[in-house]
Amino acid sequence: MDRKKDLLRIIITLVAVAAIMLTIFIFSSFKREVSASQSEKITEVIVKIIYPDSVTWDNAKRETVYASTGLTVRKAAHFAEFALLGAALMLHLDAIMRLRRIRYAPMLAVAIGAFYAVTDEFHQLFVEGRGGTTEDVLIDSAGVLFGVLVVLLAVWLVARGKERKAVKAVKTGKTGNDAEHNADELNAAVHSGAEHNAATGDGEADKNAADNGAVHSGAEHNAATGDGEAGKNAADNGAVHNAAEHNAATGDGEADKRVN
Repeated sequence: MDRKKDLLRIIITLVAVAAIMLTIFIFSSFKREVSASQSEKITEVIVKIIYPDSVTWDNAKRETVYASTGLTVRKAAHFAEFALLGAALMLHLDAIMRLRRIRYAPMLAVAIGAFYAVTDEFHQLFVEGRGGTTEDVLIDSAGVLFGVLVVLLAVWLVARGKERKAVKAVKTGKTGNDAEHNADELNAAVHSGAEHNAATGDGEADKNAADNGAVHSGAEHNAATGDGEAGKNAADNGAVHNAAEHNAATGDGEADKRVN
């Protein structure tokens, strides 16, 4: 589901980039008279807002103020449309980075926008009454940079807000506190169990040592008993031998008595 959302975000931002580029291209395709007419309408509204008494001016002052204001309006329009392009490019690259990492994405967005600014001024060289200047390229590129920085700032602020909200939820959340309490109890239980097992192991070792001692004592007892049995058997054998000698002696005596 998240992947589908990311893909949809990529498509939407790409469409926005294409739409802004197309709009810039169309505006740059207007002849000088058409472009000047559009600028004059905006300029007139701005002058009336800034200078309410402009209706009382003479023609010379009016022309001077309108010319300077009109130039500012045109440059500001260039800056604004390329600022929108820079923002759209940065949003598009940010959407792509959710699926695949792009190194130096802000710099890439600025580079793409600046390159399009160069192509736009080159395009105006072929429009009647229009021309391309290095000054306009710099203004357009500055607009791209501004748009990228605005998006970066917005993304950072949103991420910062989510981080603070998450930290606050962890600090004030009951579930989180219960989990930490249970974790502490579990650690204490495991520690006590380890100590118990260690103590039990020592006791078993002592018991095994005692058992081994008992077996050793039993072995010595059996050995001593075996020695006693051997001595008894030897005594019995000696008695039998003596008896045999006695019988032999008795036999000899009986033989001598019969001879006599």
